[in-house]
Amino acid sequence: MLLERPADNDPSRVNNKELVQLPLIKDTAPNEQAALVIEKIVQCQHVFDFYAPVAQLKCKEIKRTALNERIDHITSTKGAIVETIKQLLDLFDSEDPRERDFLKTVLHRIYGKFLGLRAFIRKHINNMFLRFVYETDSFNGVGELLEILGSIINGFALPLKQEHKVFLVKVLLPLL
Repeated sequence: MLLERPADNDPSRVNNKELVQLPLIKDTAPNEQAALVIEKIVQCQHVFDFYAPVAQLKCKEIKRTALNERIDHITSTKGAIVETIKQLLDLFDSEDPRERDFLKTVLHRIYGKFLGLRAFIRKHINNMFLRFVYETDSFNGVGELLEILGSIINGFALPLKQEHKVFLVKVLLPLL
């Protein structure tokens, strides 16, 4: 959590915020973990001046620890960010091509780093294309998602899994 020193609302005071070491997610009761995760995300949003490497060392270490803990939590906890990844994919329907391009980069990095989320990401993209083909016939991010799938498909091993064959027949071919 961010604690502000007693201050006015002067925007120049943003860098005067101090980070406080929060408890570990794994040591927290399950019903309190979601709130703690959000607090740690807020901590990770704090920007430090790395041109002054010795400034705010304690706060930088707290942020580094929180980031590493978030990565461990995401990779070890089933369903830790499923609903949030889903929301990320839904953003591809944006009217702004710059936003879709940025989302494409972010999703590609998430897909590359979090092996446990790959099947979920492919399944949700599959569902988005099915909705586009069979229900709405309107979706702004089709091109960007196809670009992502191009790199994903290049990584498929032979022989193809049944999931990939079904995807080709039921999703990709109807897009033609």
